[in-house]
Amino acid sequence: MFRDLGLNYLENQTRLVKINGRTLAISGLGDPAYGRLSQQNADPSMPEGVPPDIQAVARQAKGADFHLLLAHQPKLARENAEQQEDLQISGHTHGGHIIGMDRWLVAPVNNGFVRGAYDVGRMKLFVSNGVGLWAGFAVRLGVPPRIDVLVLRSARAH
Repeated sequence: MFRDLGLNYLENQTRLVKINGRTLAISGLGDPAYGRLSQQNADPSMPEGVPPDIQAVARQAKGADFHLLLAHQPKLARENAEQQEDLQISGHTHGGHIIGMDRWLVAPVNNGFVRGAYDVGRMKLFVSNGVGLWAGFAVRLGVPPRIDVLVLRSARAH
């Protein structure tokens, strides 16, 4: 589906973008649930997925001025931070679905990361509520859907 629309689908891949003489690395990380995706997904156009390989994307981004990591699940953020990533953007948690349930159910299986901004070592992590619902639990209460806009600025701009 994504490729049919002309969109790049990054799984353990990196694209380098030059902006004003600086290099931004944008990497997509494989999903830890890759083995279950094809079994659970009735949509044949959905990619089967690959396991996450943070070392591969770190190698591909070597020398970049800033490394933006797109990782569906936030739970590997600590391991990703050890690879000197600058910013990880994730989703997956739907913000916890129901306020209150987020801390006792969703946080433990995502290493404490549910929604919003976190400092993980020197890496920043942002976990979006997203706009969708998970078919396995199609409820939101007190955790509204969101489309987040993150603005990245060079440290020199401040």
